[in-house]
Amino acid sequence: MKTVIYAGDAFVTGDAIADAVLRYSKILAEAGTADTVTIPVRRNDGERVEATLLLGPASQIVAESQPYDGREEIEDGDVVDELNARSDTRDAPVGLPVDDPTPGWDDEL
Repeated sequence: MKTVIYAGDAFVTGDAIADAVLRYSKILAEAGTADTVTIPVRRNDGERVEATLLLGPASQIVAESQPYDGREEIEDGDVVDELNARSDTRDAPVGLPVDDPTPGWDDEL
């Protein structure tokens, strides 16, 4: 499990969820855009709730390993798949425009 520190608050979530949030946050920051995500978390009192995070270029988010505390790790494959799909969509390579090719590039064709 990992402790996620975000906007002055801290909560625990599963490793895969925290890693997917960080990956998506990085991609959004690089693109200069923002999005919200909702993930399952465990509050300090042990209650399992959902947290909605606003991720974007100014987000300051940290995830650190959590020592085993005897509690079951939070897992949610659907959330991880959704975050990874969003990351993959925004991280798709963008081709260069071909409107003005370099002169002479196809002279021998």
